[in-house]
Amino acid sequence: MAEVRYPAWEKRVALLRCVYEWVGERNAANDLAAIVDAAEIERWASAIEGMSETEAKYTLEQLHAEGYFTLTHVSTEISREPFVYIVPRSLTEKGLVAIGEMPDPQERLALILDAAIRAVQRDASLAPEEKKRRIDWFEE
Repeated sequence: MAEVRYPAWEKRVALLRCVYEWVGERNAANDLAAIVDAAEIERWASAIEGMSETEAKYTLEQLHAEGYFTLTHVSTEISREPFVYIVPRSLTEKGLVAIGEMPDPQERLALILDAAIRAVQRDASLAPEEKKRRIDWFEE
């Protein structure tokens, strides 16, 4: 079976990964003056297959609006472009899930339920009928 690909989503995730790495580098360098300007966005766009600089700028604006990352600052200079520069603060939980740095909440819930079932199975103080009742309850 052929792998299903979603190029638009892949570009968004790649751009979020750029923001994530930029924030990490800025924090490691303790550089409070760092900004993401047109040159940085051009570098990011050129590293993402099929993404133009214009698409990168508008996609960043959209990703921020959708709550994937937070900003410390957005330039308010008058410009034809969506922004002249930005200062990303961090990726939100939503952004971290999107790039695979945090597990999906549904996946976390499944892991918790699996751990609970294993704990019931190992509990020597429970009768077999009680174990079955509890496991059935978890699996509902």
